Amino acid sequence: MAEHRDILTYSSCARRSVVAWGMFIIGLIFVLAAINIDPRDNCNSSGECAPWLVPIAFVVGALVGLGGLGRLLANPNYGSRIDPETGDLIWWKNALARQVVMRGGSPLRTSR
Repeated sequence: MAEHRDILTYSSCARRSVVAWGMFIIGLIFVLAAINIDPRDNCNSSGECAPWLVPIAFVVGALVGLGGLGRLLANPNYGSRIDPETGDLIWWKNALARQVVMRGGSPLRTSR
């Protein structure tokens, strides 16, 4: 067996992802804004009011924030590696942080 070099490996997780943190922070901002804004006072300078926007902002913020928080807590790993001996691209996605064995992915041939 040839010497294995790990230079062709890429791996990441949700806790290093800008998307997961962004979802959590933006959802938290929406929830905090909805809690602090009184729906009866949600009017612009011309007197038009939209009290229905505050509960919608709360629900949307809660869903997005919980989605980001769930992703951060589960911390799925994803990545790929090229097997230098066979030229196969081996990838994995959604392997949870508690799992030792990486799942998913079928080898794909790469050109040599």
